[in-house]
Amino acid sequence: MNTILTRKIAVGGLAIVAIATALIGINGSVHAKLASPAVSHVAVTPTPAVLTYHGSNGKTALTLLESSATTYRVKGDGVNAFVTSINGYAASDAKKEFWSLYINGQAATVGAGTLMTTDADTLRWQIDTY
Repeated sequence: MNTILTRKIAVGGLAIVAIATALIGINGSVHAKLASPAVSHVAVTPTPAVLTYHGSNGKTALTLLESSATTYRVKGDGVNAFVTSINGYAASDAKKEFWSLYINGQAATVGAGTLMTTDADTLRWQIDTY
């Protein structure tokens, strides 16, 4: 762990030295000025969370979600389970978001608690909007 931290600090330090050298120059003269940004505020929209995993013969998508996600939340259970959060990313009602399940690139036509998978299946959860 200390080795990784030391490398990050060393690389960051080199970057600062390189930038300072480029801006000030080796002999101390200034070669460039930093301009004020033209935009004072930029809204950044985070990329919606996505979780992809493989199916397993005879297991439901919900059972596999339990072992594939770090954390998840559902409303209801079993065949009535409605996934509301995966890995800390909750679907927002205000933004009209929901967690959507895809199997082999196609939207699932049944819920995660009902969808039986095979070893050949690829499952993908992503945030969609309505």
